[in-house]
Amino acid sequence: MGASALRQQSGSSACNAVFRFSSPAPNRFPPDRADRLVGQGRRWHTLQFMPKGQNRVYGTGQLHFITCRCYLGQPKLGVEKHRDLFVQLLEELRVKFRFKVAGYAVMPSHFDLLMTEPGVDTAENAINMLRKRYGRRYNTSARSDEQVWETRYADTHVFDPERVQERLAFMHQEPVKAGLAETSTDWLWSSARAYAGMEEGVVTVDCMENKATAAGRSPGKAAS
Repeated sequence: MGASALRQQSGSSACNAVFRFSSPAPNRFPPDRADRLVGQGRRWHTLQFMPKGQNRVYGTGQLHFITCRCYLGQPKLGVEKHRDLFVQLLEELRVKFRFKVAGYAVMPSHFDLLMTEPGVDTAENAINMLRKRYGRRYNTSARSDEQVWETRYADTHVFDPERVQERLAFMHQEPVKAGLAETSTDWLWSSARAYAGMEEGVVTVDCMENKATAAGRSPGKAAS
């Protein structure tokens, strides 16, 4: 099934809703206390140096920024039908685990995903299931039994709305920088079209409100 057919099946256009942080974001860490990715077990965990006595709180507006690469950088998402399959599986698991997608980009050799903490289970289990389901379907399609994903993947918690906008801009420009599209909205396998108010595709996107947009809105006016 092609990308256009999948978009028609989804019946959605533009962003599903505007996502906002539900609590004030914690202070940003100074450069010498920046996030570090530390390998533990079978995935990359994010180790953040928190101020003494401060514990990380889940489910209050923080987002997971996931980066997962194909095995040895191989283009196992390089064919259109495989990217179509991937976004279909992502949407199915978004519904199953009840998390919101604030942004995403599917590239030939990796994917980036900005998501909330799931309402059911954990982000780790949701991503592991996505990787497992895609790997199985890919190998069936390609008549292969090769490893599809790198064992580890990056999961960084994003607290600051400004950094959220930075992640979104980075993801949306990836296809352009890679020479895969002239503009970010030409690439059908990202959230760029949803943020531009265009037909978004299979994955339901809950857009993050830009601070500049929010600042220009009158106090009593809600987001449309």
